[in-house]
Amino acid sequence: MPAISKYMTTPVCTITPDETLVAARRLMSERCVRHLPVLVEDGRLVGILTERDLFVMSAFNHLDAAIATVRTAMTPRPVCFHEDVPLADAAAELHRRKISSAPVTDRDGRLIGIFTEADAMRALAAELAAT
Repeated sequence: MPAISKYMTTPVCTITPDETLVAARRLMSERCVRHLPVLVEDGRLVGILTERDLFVMSAFNHLDAAIATVRTAMTPRPVCFHEDVPLADAAAELHRRKISSAPVTDRDGRLIGIFTEADAMRALAAELAAT
C-alpha cells in the first residue's frame, strides 16, 4: 500500500491568519483550491481554512469579510498526516472524522503537501487501474 506522499497535492497554496476572508476567497478562486493551510511567519501550521468555513461565515450578516481575518474562520490545530501514512489509513481517517482534507508534514513537522478527498479518489482510480 503506497503512502499518501505518492498522491498528496503539492505545492500547497497557503495563507496567513491575518489575511482577510475576501483575500482568502480570492486566493481559493484564483488557485482553484478549496482548502488553505494557515501558516504563521515562521512557517508553523496553525490552522486550515476551507471553502465550507467561508460559507458558514457568510451566514453572519454582521460580518464584514473585507475586515474579518482568516483567524476568525479557520479550524485551529487541524488533523495532519505524516508523509509516510499509508493511503488506506489516511482515507479512512478523513472518512471517520468527516473532513475533506488534511495537511501533510515531513519528519520535522514542516508542511509539504495536502491530502484531499480528490486526492483519495485519484489514488483509488490509480490503484484500481493497476490491479
